[in-house]
Amino acid sequence: MFTEDRNASEDNDDVDFCALSACLLAKNFRKPPVFRERLNWEIHVQRLIEEGEFSKMYRMRYESFNKLVQLLSPALLVDVNQSRHRSIGAEHVYVELVQHCLLRYMAGGSFHDIRVSAGLARSMFFSCLHRGIRAVNTCKELSLHFPTLDGELKQAALKFQSKSHGGVLDGCIAALDGWLCRIRVPTSEETLNKASHFSGHYQCHGLNVQAACDARCRFIFLSIRCPGGTGDSRAFYGTKLDTFLKGIPHGFYAVADNAYTLSATLIIPYSGSDKRYPEKDVFNFYVSQLRIKIKASIWHDGEQMAGLQTTH
Repeated sequence: MFTEDRNASEDNDDVDFCALSACLLAKNFRKPPVFRERLNWEIHVQRLIEEGEFSKMYRMRYESFNKLVQLLSPALLVDVNQSRHRSIGAEHVYVELVQHCLLRYMAGGSFHDIRVSAGLARSMFFSCLHRGIRAVNTCKELSLHFPTLDGELKQAALKFQSKSHGGVLDGCIAALDGWLCRIRVPTSEETLNKASHFSGHYQCHGLNVQAACDARCRFIFLSIRCPGGTGDSRAFYGTKLDTFLKGIPHGFYAVADNAYTLSATLIIPYSGSDKRYPEKDVFNFYVSQLRIKIKASIWHDGEQMAGLQTTH
């Protein structure tokens, strides 16, 4: 028995020695930690403002960027000491840096370029991105609000009327349009019908986004419920806005383009041979003023904000 116990003890010592040796070898082969210098925000902003490029880079004025920082700060502030400890002495990830990653990535920037310029590791970049999205989605001040009360409808109509030539558009409360959000080709595990996501018009896969804006080109409604191969009229059918417009008080309406179906509360321009009549061409001119507003709003801000606020 004594001999057997001694042999077992020697075997255990050998195992412990091998494990210790493996740990020491792994430690020797481990790469040294990478020190990343964070983007100096003050110098970065000053350079962009001097070059007049801040609005182009972030698709908003510097004042609007700062206001967004104030709104998102409660959800994005971190413990500075803990953040520096995790970052091996580097500057903590401040709110402006998180917002920088979010806006640049949503505007179509490559995460490789964004994270390198910001001084972030790959994992930290995506952590900032997801934190930023959650902060936007949970911010009450940024939530979409469509006018539904009588007083709100009147105010919305007055603002659109003030934008139209001579105030002739009386009663418009929203401008509606569709936008294709491009996506990678979905897998068979993600959808049963991959072909339905392919848009023949744009020759790519995507999702049909229905959006409406107010007179100031601010989004007040978003719906993403149909694949990219779906037409705007069909994608709009059955949404909350479609249901609401069917019961809207008399005298109020929304405007859209010819991809939608004309109704008493959804106005679309004349098309085809009808446009040759002067009175109908004049009507199209006034309606086009509001259609251009929503089109500009979607194409300017849609890629940046799509998916951040969604209403079905």
